[in-house]
Amino acid sequence: MKQDLDEDFIERKYWGLDPLFDCYVTLFVCDILQLQKYPTGDGAYAYKNHPVHRVDIFGMVVRLDEREKYYRVDVDDGTGVISCTCWKQHGHQSCRNGNDTEYKHLFASLKNLTIRAQESKKIQLGDMLHVRGDIGEFRERREVSAPYYRVEQDLNMEARRIKSAVYRYKTVYDVPFVLHRDDRGGAWARQSGLEPEARIVTDLKASLTMRLMIMKMESFTISGLMGVAELLVIAEHPCQDCNEKLNGNITQAIPPVKHHFQCAIQLLIEEAVCYLSSEGENFVVVQCSKTLAKAVMAILSKIRNHEGTHYLKVHSHLQKLSEFKNVSAYMVKKCLEKLEEQSLAVGVTKAKFVIV
Repeated sequence: MKQDLDEDFIERKYWGLDPLFDCYVTLFVCDILQLQKYPTGDGAYAYKNHPVHRVDIFGMVVRLDEREKYYRVDVDDGTGVISCTCWKQHGHQSCRNGNDTEYKHLFASLKNLTIRAQESKKIQLGDMLHVRGDIGEFRERREVSAPYYRVEQDLNMEARRIKSAVYRYKTVYDVPFVLHRDDRGGAWARQSGLEPEARIVTDLKASLTMRLMIMKMESFTISGLMGVAELLVIAEHPCQDCNEKLNGNITQAIPPVKHHFQCAIQLLIEEAVCYLSSEGENFVVVQCSKTLAKAVMAILSKIRNHEGTHYLKVHSHLQKLSEFKNVSAYMVKKCLEKLEEQSLAVGVTKAKFVIV
């Protein structure tokens, strides 16, 4: 795994806020071998910007060296080979010193159970081994010190783990960890007073959505929104991504306010909250638009199908009207659902509606 120099690494005191920090992370061996030490402190390695020090691996034993207190094994998961020190448990030794008078039978049973458990954990070459432990270095070689290990008998386990690992990589491990501003008491990791553009846009979209809902606005313009103080405060926040483009000069904060509003509105359009009117400047709110609702009801009345009219068919008729050319099919569906809430239409199925 090649480390990205632009990763936003978090300070050591915030490592515990990353859910992966104290977890046994299911990484492939090739990625474990390529991990670099975390830049902001000792005791962890960096995958993306996640601080990782515990791993969960599964593979075949390709080298075995048994000692009195541990097994020294090399595990191959198909992507690479890593050395693991699997520590033996000697819990049955304490059973020999038990009270031989009152609890003799109990200690004998515990001793037998412990010995059988140890025998089931004996490792042999070719075994499929499940290992959990801490990442470390021994004689300049990456290794895993594993207090937990188990020989897996299920031949299908390897395929299941690979499928699970790929899903976790996609949904969790490869997604950079971003601290919310409240987690840092209002300060971001780089301590520069700058926030990533994505955070500014997300906060602006949330505030804009709340305002549209409370004010029940049928339409709005970007220039009109830029005159709202509570929205402008968010949009004017110094932007980390924008300032990095100024040839490394971060002494001046030039927030592209209009750009932030445009990005926030684009997110609302993708979520079918609003659409651009034919006039080119006004944005119409789907849930509050009486014009769109009337047009949809007129189409339903015209078709008059007692089995229900599919919202995609309504959308195709709506596209013939120039003023609704920017309305998506999903927006039509949301409009129909709103009409159903108002008892003006009835949903025959999730996709088909009839007018009341």
